[in-house]
Amino acid sequence: MNPARLFAAGITAAVLLLPGTAPRALPAQPIHVAADTAAPDDWDYRAAYSGWRASGLIDAVVFGANGEELGEVKDLLVGPDGRLRALSIEASGMLDIGPALFTVPWRDATPGPEPDTVSLPITAEEATALARADTPDSIGPGGWRVLPLLGRPVHLTGTRNYGTVDDVIFDTPGAIVAAVVMPRTDPNGPYAFPWRDVTLAPAQSALALPATPAQLRALGPFDYDRMPDGALARR
Repeated sequence: MNPARLFAAGITAAVLLLPGTAPRALPAQPIHVAADTAAPDDWDYRAAYSGWRASGLIDAVVFGANGEELGEVKDLLVGPDGRLRALSIEASGMLDIGPALFTVPWRDATPGPEPDTVSLPITAEEATALARADTPDSIGPGGWRVLPLLGRPVHLTGTRNYGTVDDVIFDTPGAIVAAVVMPRTDPNGPYAFPWRDVTLAPAQSALALPATPAQLRALGPFDYDRMPDGALARR
């Protein structure tokens, strides 16, 4: 399959800056949490426990259609609807093209031959053609990347810099379910808060949650060990 047919199949390539660059700026959103809000009564951790961690997919080894190593997942590209759109992959040294990233649609990723690995329906030659192309990615307006969000501050009602974003939880099809917050001083964390109620700051500089520290503690600690093994194991 030549590069033109890859694009026609919906695989969008990009030679991008390596991880660590500034994330895409989002429309301005105020980081303000109303004082009369409360933690959601209809939220529990079951949806999050049946999902998978973004951090479990980042750095996963990617294999091609013939079992060759294509690279590693370096970021997850999310659309404005909160659904995972694509994987950003750093090309393997085995491709002999130097440092470069390329993107592939999330729908094309399947569990790899080993735990926490990914398989794609493309060959090493096709991956090389994607990495050498110079086509912008297609997240669209309001799209963003997961990696720059990890470790950013979390603000609560009446409490700024309560903690940091420890992880992001996706459901099996790839929609964000929750943000996991690691408190700075509360030893009982982390806590998982429903993504539907989160406010994302411009340029992913912070998250704001409509809850007080006491309301967040009332949710109880989030136990990563209750999640299934393997980012794509249940897909």
